[in-house]
Amino acid sequence: MYFSEKITLRTEVITVDEYGFTSTENVDVEVWADKKTAKRSEFYSAHTAGIEVSAVFTVNDYSDEKVLIHDTKEYDVIRAYRKGEGEYELTCSDRRV
Repeated sequence: MYFSEKITLRTEVITVDEYGFTSTENVDVEVWADKKTAKRSEFYSAHTAGIEVSAVFTVNDYSDEKVLIHDTKEYDVIRAYRKGEGEYELTCSDRRV
């Protein structure tokens, strides 16, 4: 498998200052990935649960990030599945604002 797409995995870190105000900081990591379309069974299973699967990415480096960015488009990682030795399949949906 050739990892030909560069993506950004984002972790949103929420901190509370001494006055009780919250702030969100994004921690981004760029990794190489393969983009695939969702399988028919996966698409329909997610749809019955009220989730719309937009894309599936395969990566080697994953640390439980919840946001994925590809070509300036943001996705929510709705499922991470470990396929083999160090390889993860990330099922994503369009990010809702």
